[in-house]
Amino acid sequence: MKSGGLILHGEQEFHLPRPLVAGDTLNSTGKISDLYEKTSSNGKTMTFIKSETEYRNQRGELVLTAVMTLLHRAA
Repeated sequence: MKSGGLILHGEQEFHLPRPLVAGDTLNSTGKISDLYEKTSSNGKTMTFIKSETEYRNQRGELVLTAVMTLLHRAA
């Protein structure tokens, strides 16, 4: 990805397979789950970056998955 340009927050999703409880201690791990490029109608390259973060409580139970897509449009 080239430097410069514009970064946009594309979309965000939250998946809650079990309740979050007041007093829980959360640990998170994240990863880049997808990365791809598209060319816009004006010929500029757009890079899409999808990240996923899992949050687990003190018992190791998955309580939240956050998925976010960022877009980088080249200058």
